[in-house]
Amino acid sequence: MNRRLTMPRATPPRQAHVTDHALLRWIERHLQVDIEALRASILTPSVVEAIECGASAVHCRAEGVTLIVAESGAIKTVLPIKRVRHHADQEGAA
Repeated sequence: MNRRLTMPRATPPRQAHVTDHALLRWIERHLQVDIEALRASILTPSVVEAIECGASAVHCRAEGVTLIVAESGAIKTVLPIKRVRHHADQEGAA
């Protein structure tokens, strides 16, 4: 009869951190920021039109940012315009 002995696994020490979800809720509930108003300020009619036309990035020059768009149409990140070239280089290398 073959038996395998298994040693109890050591539990790694807990590391305190704040998740993105918790941070968002802190901003919304403690700082009383209207998250839906922020979302609407990003998802303007011109941004929606660009995404619906297939844009993978939308430059918002007045704000100094570029919205990076996933294939699904979701805005997945926001970068300062000057960092967009670097981001595109990294995406191409992946």
